[in-house]
Amino acid sequence: MDKNYKYYKAIDWNAIEDEIDKSTWEKLTEQFWLDTRVPLSNDLDDWRKLSNAEKDLIGKVFGGLTLLDTMQSENGVEVLRKDVRTQHEEAVLGNIQFMECYTKGHQLLTYDGFKDISEITEDDFVLAYNKDTNTTRFEKVVKTSNHKADKIYHFHNKHFFDLKVSPGHRMLIEEKTVKESKCNDWYSSVYTAEELYKKKFTSNYQFLLNREFEVKGNKLTPLERFFIAYQADGSHREREKIKFERLNNEEDYADKCKSTDLYGTIGFVKERKIKRFESILKDLKEIDYNLLSSSDKKGGKNWAVKIPYEYFSKNKEFKDWFNLESFDSDKAKDFISELAKWDSFEYQAENDNGYISYYTKNKNNKDFVEQVATLAGYIFTTTKDKKKNADFEWFSVRIRRNQNNLKFTTVEKEVLDSEVVYGVEVPSSYLVVKTKDGLVISGNCVHAKSYSSIFSTLNTKKEIEDIFEWTNNNEYLQKKAKIINEIYERGSALEKKVASVFLESFLFYSGFFTPLYYLGNNKMANVAEIIKLIIRDESVHGTYIGYKFQLGFNELPEEEQEKLRDWLYELLFELYENEEQYTELLYDELGWTDEVKTFLRYNANKALMNLGQDPLFPDSSEDVNPIVMNGISTGTSNHDFFSQVGNGYLLGQAEAMKDSDYDI
Repeated sequence: MDKNYKYYKAIDWNAIEDEIDKSTWEKLTEQFWLDTRVPLSNDLDDWRKLSNAEKDLIGKVFGGLTLLDTMQSENGVEVLRKDVRTQHEEAVLGNIQFMECYTKGHQLLTYDGFKDISEITEDDFVLAYNKDTNTTRFEKVVKTSNHKADKIYHFHNKHFFDLKVSPGHRMLIEEKTVKESKCNDWYSSVYTAEELYKKKFTSNYQFLLNREFEVKGNKLTPLERFFIAYQADGSHREREKIKFERLNNEEDYADKCKSTDLYGTIGFVKERKIKRFESILKDLKEIDYNLLSSSDKKGGKNWAVKIPYEYFSKNKEFKDWFNLESFDSDKAKDFISELAKWDSFEYQAENDNGYISYYTKNKNNKDFVEQVATLAGYIFTTTKDKKKNADFEWFSVRIRRNQNNLKFTTVEKEVLDSEVVYGVEVPSSYLVVKTKDGLVISGNCVHAKSYSSIFSTLNTKKEIEDIFEWTNNNEYLQKKAKIINEIYERGSALEKKVASVFLESFLFYSGFFTPLYYLGNNKMANVAEIIKLIIRDESVHGTYIGYKFQLGFNELPEEEQEKLRDWLYELLFELYENEEQYTELLYDELGWTDEVKTFLRYNANKALMNLGQDPLFPDSSEDVNPIVMNGISTGTSNHDFFSQVGNGYLLGQAEAMKDSDYDI
């Protein structure tokens, strides 16, 4: 057996070393939620009535929370993984991190073509789906990541659909409403992969395969139509190819090329092609041509064409003539329609399920046609065949223009073993993913996805850009991120746990105050619903990591305990002083600063209690604005929500946790 081969060990939840691992895993799984199920748009009326100062505050608050949440998801959980005590603890941390990811082999469309998701970088723009407009667009990658998922959910059919994702991956589907035993309109729904796997697959459910690009209005130019025709039926003489290569290799070729033409020929026998080509020539200005006197016995026509160097493509490849960035949905559709007139076969069906089959032995041309078909909103399947007595292979791209969904009844499902998965984050909620030889719209790996949902509902694109510009340059926000991140990078295992607890149980709360305050005043109820669900998660995270800290802390000699205790109180002082300044900057204009500081001190004490330490500040729940405390302790409207008011979890005997154990 290869000693360098990496094997993954299955997690046995029946052989538990620490019962707290199991109970925390169950709690996180039980309270899993999706931001898409909270109707944020219902808060728009409240939003419009807020003053500009209030809107500015909310934007900055959520911008700061997004930055901290992203740092914790990407850096915090990863560094904690390195010091786990049990395999089950690593699984819990994976659940805390929760990323929607794909296995290697899935591809995303970039301006340079399809790229494997494992090779996507933050320099890429990838095709994303905008659910509000039901269109696609290219978006800049915000973050990439990878981790080992404890299991993989596999959805596939025998043709082109093959999706392998992590358990928490969001699956966008459409389902039919059923009233009085009759199926009605389709509507969008979102399930995790794990939830979807448990559903019975019937014809009332379908996957979204692809949608057209958002920009419209462009068409092919006569020159571009000429290129498509020439790619199919034109030819270069060998001497022209040699001339082209020589010009490329000469040092002063740039000047020579401006005045250099290369020659080719193009001819047709079929009357429909001749008429089509002649119609293109009427408006063609960039290419000189003349009809050759020689003609085919079958009545064909041939032309000699003089192609300027800048338009010459040695291998007649689309990528030399077209730039994917110049395409919108109309131009992409025009391209496919023009393609069907030349190197393709078009089948028309009465039920509108016809298709176009494009044939080529050039892989680059096959790839480009797939890319353009994607922007047109079409789906495709690609096969590869080797012709008899030929030393090359043919590609056949079958493009369907009217099949944008896939019924569940054709899809099979299964659970696979643990595997490394890859995440790509863009501002929108969903990605257009190439699976095997087909397309599907599925989840986007958004680390701070709940905050992104709030932004996309309340703010314009320009406002969102301004908010993130502010977060990237705010000295107090950047300072607390820097302090925590430096501990993640250079601190001991126990110091990292302290930083994690302070971040999730204390530093987030200067931002949480705002939506809870509005909730107490009967405003922005659905935004507050999201925040309360986040607080519910953070309470479990802070309690669990605090418990793990206590295990390690209690194993230290008394002298080292005192040294670490002094360090963590000094750290809290430093963070609190910075948080005071951050709070003043955010809240002074509205006059809320003193109340927010009280709330901060109360939660700083809770963070210390999660670590098994004594409270530092005199503030208690009775000192906090009762409107805010009422908001934080009230059950959510759509979810089972346990109270956040109560005593922090102090380490005692190891026993299974109850809901009340997570109260902070």
